[in-house]
Amino acid sequence: LYSSAASDVYKRQVIEYQEELKKDLLTYEIDLNTVLEEAKEYQRLSARYPKLQVQLQLHHTQAKEKSIKLLGKINALQTLLGNKTTEKQPC
Repeated sequence: LYSSAASDVYKRQVIEYQEELKKDLLTYEIDLNTVLEEAKEYQRLSARYPKLQVQLQLHHTQAKEKSIKLLGKINALQTLLGNKTTEKQPC
């Protein structure tokens, strides 16, 4: 009985914050798409300018780390909102 009541309170709280959570989710999804494109551009530039490869690899690695963090945030919000987790993959 207690867990059912606690579950109901939890669901009401999620509903109360649902719009704000959805805005955060959308922001993170946009940020993830941006970072994924940034990482692709570093790879493209690296192929085009091999002499810059070391520097571009550093930027690509940073973008990859950023994408992993964003994907984690997206998955957490989707779980909280009861949505299916994203199919996107980090860089």
